[in-house]
Amino acid sequence: TSLPLTETGRLPISTSIIIRMVLDKASTVEEALELFNRYDMNDIGGVAYHFVVSDRTGKSVLIEYLNGEILLFYPESRDNGKEFLSVTNHFIAKGAPEPKRGAGYDRQQKIVDTLTAKGGVISNDDAMELLSKVQLDYYHKLGWPVRTLWSAVYNSTKASVSLCVGQNYEEVFHF
Repeated sequence: TSLPLTETGRLPISTSIIIRMVLDKASTVEEALELFNRYDMNDIGGVAYHFVVSDRTGKSVLIEYLNGEILLFYPESRDNGKEFLSVTNHFIAKGAPEPKRGAGYDRQQKIVDTLTAKGGVISNDDAMELLSKVQLDYYHKLGWPVRTLWSAVYNSTKASVSLCVGQNYEEVFHF
């Protein structure tokens, strides 16, 4: 069964469908945000969903749903003057109840530390290596596996993606 993340009376849509729609119909961050704002988001499972959207100009936004609201987060300025955005499996929004915030702070900190040390810019290969270091691979306390299913590095300038599946970081596909 599907859980509403927003309930405004708009047409409901699932997280998977909005991803496909944005890929097919939006060329800019603004166009993507218009699509997100047309629908009530629904999900299965009640986890921390985030959508990071970027365009060829370098503009990016992280979209998060919390308490029936769409929240937007833009790249943050760092001590080194660079801006970047990152998220793992937790809510970014301040005020999210701790159980909803989830795990991922340690992984998030590793990403932030690495990007900060590198001035906010790393190569595709270094980005994939970083993703391999923060992958999930453990058993939930209730007994089921929690694993990273795929890792992707997107290059907005080249309109390309490097992808590895099933934690096989030795075999990276390039599209």
